[in-house]
Amino acid sequence: MRQAFFYFFRYFRGDPSPHHATPDNKFNPMQKSAYLAIMFVLMPLVALTGILLMNVTPLRELVLLSGGLKILVAVHFLLACSLCAFLFTHIYLATLGHTPMAYIKPMWSGWEETEGDEAEGHH
Repeated sequence: MRQAFFYFFRYFRGDPSPHHATPDNKFNPMQKSAYLAIMFVLMPLVALTGILLMNVTPLRELVLLSGGLKILVAVHFLLACSLCAFLFTHIYLATLGHTPMAYIKPMWSGWEETEGDEAEGHH
């Protein structure tokens, strides 16, 4: 809740983040729960509904068990919308560093600037 409150309100006031990444704890609680939900709930459900939609005739009983074709299409579409929302939110949050590229550069290079590096002029 503290992390969500930070991103919705406190970030815009310039307050510091309540989470400080360490080598052992890189992700804040909001990131951890989002990644778990994406990888263990949304992705499997998108895959399952996609498989059912691609093979309607041989999997007719499972399609009917899931509520029919219209329900299955609606669920698949809503899951896809959720994944798109996650992607856009992820990109937006990645630009909230001290510069817009501050969090993106380490994803590409594998090296993260620390406060000591900035003070010494190292990159």
